[in-house]
Amino acid sequence: MAKQFISVAQKQFAAIRGKVTQFEGDRDIIPGFSAIPTPGHTPGHVALRITSGNASLIHTADVVHTHTINLWHPDWQPVFDADPEQAAQTRQAILAQIAADRSLMFAYHFPFPGIGHLRPRTKGGFDWERMNWQFQA
Repeated sequence: MAKQFISVAQKQFAAIRGKVTQFEGDRDIIPGFSAIPTPGHTPGHVALRITSGNASLIHTADVVHTHTINLWHPDWQPVFDADPEQAAQTRQAILAQIAADRSLMFAYHFPFPGIGHLRPRTKGGFDWERMNWQFQA
């Protein structure tokens, strides 16, 4: 499956070659936006840290896919991770850091609005504290 991911990515990135800047490691992209290396899901996968003053939001991208399975069992390895063992280690590390820092987390695979906080569980893993979202017309 990893070879298939790489092949598809190579074809897609060929179309934008010369229009993007590649980078490796933890780095600032623009002020307030920095990349966090999150290896395992796909080669070069990153999460984004968005900061404003003392507040931060971590956009986990494809580090987590479901709010129950991946949070309660970050060590479980879904079939769509290119390097399942690395992805599980990455998932555990970034989720633990988000919980410890009490950063907001944005996970687009989670139910709307996909923004909330993590709380460590006594049994291991994490509970999701969804942010309440209200629209005012």
